[in-house]
Amino acid sequence: MNTVQKFTLYIIVSLVFIGVAGVYIKNDLSGRSNSGGSKKDSTAFDATDKSDEGIVDIGGIGVAKGDADNITIEPISIPSESSVTAPPLNRKLVIPDNFPESAEKSIRQRIDEVISELKDDPSSYENWLILAVHRKTINDYDGAREIWEYLNTVYPGQSVVLGNLGELYHLYLKNYAKSEENYRKAIEAEPSNIAYYRGLFDLYRYSYKTDTPAAENILKEGLEKNKNNLDLLILLAAHYKSGDRVTLAKEYYEKAFNQAKIEGREDLALQLKEIIDNL
Repeated sequence: MNTVQKFTLYIIVSLVFIGVAGVYIKNDLSGRSNSGGSKKDSTAFDATDKSDEGIVDIGGIGVAKGDADNITIEPISIPSESSVTAPPLNRKLVIPDNFPESAEKSIRQRIDEVISELKDDPSSYENWLILAVHRKTINDYDGAREIWEYLNTVYPGQSVVLGNLGELYHLYLKNYAKSEENYRKAIEAEPSNIAYYRGLFDLYRYSYKTDTPAAENILKEGLEKNKNNLDLLILLAAHYKSGDRVTLAKEYYEKAFNQAKIEGREDLALQLKEIIDNL
């Protein structure tokens, strides 16, 4: 796999996160019209839904720096003195039965390429990350976990690895305590990455500590560290709305509306205004 292909993969997956706030709003507006007046949270989604899959993977190519128009990737090398045994590269490859033939051929080729590169340079942090993502793609969750845990051991504190482990342990391996632990470490390592707060919110909202204020609190924590972040403001407002806490929902939707105006996102501001008027 050449450098251009890898960077293209990074950019494509990164686009998944663009417009998340708009998705929340669209769901809220359409959900209200279909609910017959019910106050059920129309922004919620099943924790097993894979529509957001890949959000955490956006950093899985290396360390990204710069703005959206000038992305540079700084690969990280695994310390040569590491005594930790790397995961085996000859792990059996099992493609899910529901994979289209063309997709199976493509993923096999990609995996073969990155394994070949790792055989030449087993210290490539970048290629280990790519292989982990490919293993997850074919539902080899243990294989992906093995790689991410290996990287976390030899190069601790990398938020990309920790965030991927948080998602993997929540949605696929169902080890909620481990998911919380890794998301917490990811936030500590990179407090500006909103995807980690979202991932931890999903864990608390749908799977773990659901009878506590943990879901609400992690969004507040995110806003303390990322003041007026639109995604977090809208998610918290929707969370309050789903719990019939209308006063708080209105407060945070209004904060989101004001922030959308400041950022010049007029379409989003109009959608937020409609939600506020209908609370």
